[in-house]
Order: sequence, then structure tokens, then C-alpha cells
Amino acid sequence: MFGEQPLDDKRETFGHQGQIGGNHDAIQPGPNRHLLNALTTHRGMNAHSFHMPKASAILDSALDLFESRGFGATPVPLLAEQAGVATGTIYRYFPGKQGVVNALYRRWKTAMSAALLDGLDRDAPPAEVFEGIWRRLCRFVIDNQAGFAFLENHHHQPYLDDESRQVALDLDTTMWALVADWQR
Repeated sequence: MFGEQPLDDKRETFGHQGQIGGNHDAIQPGPNRHLLNALTTHRGMNAHSFHMPKASAILDSALDLFESRGFGATPVPLLAEQAGVATGTIYRYFPGKQGVVNALYRRWKTAMSAALLDGLDRDAPPAEVFEGIWRRLCRFVIDNQAGFAFLENHHHQPYLDDESRQVALDLDTTMWALVADWQR
């Protein structure tokens, strides 16, 4: 999704070493592709725009730095240095550090949504569906420890924009609907 390949018919990758991509399992596109529409950034970029290696490098470095130093303690020049780009390049792809953190949040929340819901048989008995979601969540956390930690640490932060909050709400709404169906 955000690696160096477009979404078309190829497997989605994230390009973060030790995360989804490379030799690891990739999340396949599926019924939750509508969540990708929420992945917009500065200058009208969308999910397809992130196949650009520089944008991906910026997001990969941001994940490392935001988790090791914290969002507030990560200056843009350091982010650029770790990503191997000029400081101005960050502003070409994102409207600033808040744009980076929001794109990163949407990247990982969408990946988690896809991991939990794509291909899920919602018509199966509730216990089976719940167990399937739980197992998928455990697998996602094990395979994407840094991405999941990032989501947990940034979920309620005031710098998340409406688009990021909508991606989270879409997943929450889907889960609430499942629970409501099970209670009938």
C-alpha cells in the first residue's frame, strides 16, 4: 500500500523493515479498500501516491523516531536526515510534521483494519467470528509491533486530524455493528 508498488494487482507492502513488506506477509486488498479513501494528504495525494519511495522512507523513519523519541521530541530536520531526504522534501509530500503523523496513523490503522476484517466470514457463528478477529489482532500485533505501538500511543492525541479520526471511527463502527448483530 505504501511501499514502492502501486495498489493495482500487486500485494500491498509497507516497506518498514521488520514490518509488513519485504519477506513478511503482506496484507491483501479486500472489502475494506473504502478505508483507503481516507488516506489523503497534502496537495491532494491519495493512497496511490504513497508508492513514491521518498514518502515511504519519510513514513518509515517517522515510525522509528516517533516511537523512540516521541512526536514532540522529533524535529523535522532529524526526520529528514533519518529518511535520507532534504528537510524541504518532507514539505513536498506532507504539510509538516502533523501531516506526517496523520499519514502514518492512517497507514497503520488502515493496515490493522484490513488485517482484522478482509475476508472475514461475518455470517459464521459469533464465537467463530470473534475468535477469528482475536487471532487476526494477535497476529497483527506480533507481526507489526512498532506499528501497533504507534497506534496505541497516538490514538487519542489532539494532533490527529478529522481524516485520521474517521479511519479509526470506521473500524470502531464496523466492530460495534458486529457486536450489535451478535446480541440479536
